[in-house]
Amino acid sequence: VDGQFTLTRDGDHVRVTRLEASIAGTGQVASVTTLQAFVIDLRARTFKPSDPKADWMDLTVPHLPVAWFSYLTDRITLSGGDVAGSFILRPTEKGIALRTKAPLAASGLTVRAAGRVIGQGLDLTVPLSGEWSPAEWSLEARPLEFTRGGKAIVTVDGKASQAAAPGQPLSVSARWSADLAALAASGPQPAPAWIAGRTASGDLTAKITDSISLESKATLTGADPSGTVTANLHIDLDDADNFAFEGPIKL
Repeated sequence: VDGQFTLTRDGDHVRVTRLEASIAGTGQVASVTTLQAFVIDLRARTFKPSDPKADWMDLTVPHLPVAWFSYLTDRITLSGGDVAGSFILRPTEKGIALRTKAPLAASGLTVRAAGRVIGQGLDLTVPLSGEWSPAEWSLEARPLEFTRGGKAIVTVDGKASQAAAPGQPLSVSARWSADLAALAASGPQPAPAWIAGRTASGDLTAKITDSISLESKATLTGADPSGTVTANLHIDLDDADNFAFEGPIKL
């Protein structure tokens, strides 16, 4: 971490007129630059920008290793080029808002499931928006998209949020769609048997604490459009990786 700043303190108030910071790995992973001065109230644990209607900070991600995204999943991993993007932090009446200047993007990615390649030569874009306040936070990706040659392969509209009070669950919701034929064509042949089909789509909601409670609907359409599988499932997973599910599956 490398940074430069200019600040003055008057009692419980700290005025920051300049702040530049960067985080480096093999290259510069992220950098933050203030766009205006602000005051921190140490007693109230609040901050006040000079102009509450103007942008506050510029956040740039020039070389974020795409492998870091693999930590968000268990059996699905990403490899390939770095992820780059840029964002603006802006004050709101309740806290801070995150807005996208340039979506997180990476190209030439390979996706593996359980160690097996299921897609390669894929491009990823993730526009993000978010809100933070002392009471709660939320983060949205609309849409997270994997493409190949300009054609959408997987599209996800997702949102995560959590109240700040102790013990509150992390709430996740998503609506997704996948072109299975295009995904299968992007990977080694023959494709895994579970990718068989033409398209898939669905949505899910989940509450996450020490355990996970998930509601999911999904539709799989085969190469013959008359061949369709639908599922409406409730899944419970505890912290010992024990799980139970129930719900109708229609062929």
